[in-house]
Amino acid sequence: AKQEVEEAFLAQCAYDYFVKEKVMEDYVFQEIAYMYKRGETVQKVCKLAFLKYYSENSRNMEEEIKPLVKDFLQEMIQEKIHLDFFRNFKEFESLLQELEDKTIIEYRAHPCGKAAIHYVVLRENGEADEYRCEDMQQVYGGVCFKEFVLFFGECLQYYITEERNGEEQLTESGT
Repeated sequence: AKQEVEEAFLAQCAYDYFVKEKVMEDYVFQEIAYMYKRGETVQKVCKLAFLKYYSENSRNMEEEIKPLVKDFLQEMIQEKIHLDFFRNFKEFESLLQELEDKTIIEYRAHPCGKAAIHYVVLRENGEADEYRCEDMQQVYGGVCFKEFVLFFGECLQYYITEERNGEEQLTESGT
């Protein structure tokens, strides 16, 4: 197929895998690797899907894949994208130092929606700040995250609201 057709096909497969969490064939990620090695443009969604795949399937990560993982991981961290599954790449700890002290909350919003996290930090002695509300950082296609630094004994209580078509709806809560 032409390069543009292959790129579009891989981007759609990557979107389905990363955003919609659909099962995807291994060859899709091999093709993303081939594209990158040929010096072709690899879309952000392909890089994110590639990282997610190899974080979940480390047994499939051959030696020639590790430099790609490192490059993609480094690029995402430079863009201030911090997803919890990045921690699965133990061999790249030097890149992940930025994430060591962080608690990361991920959420999948509707691609047209906007997610906000409402939270309070509870201290060990029972004291609490007031509830705060912040927009979650959008990564791609509704996948969002928010990171926090919690100290020993602190607990984060939160709920997430999603705004779509001017309406705000409570969608998820947790501790």
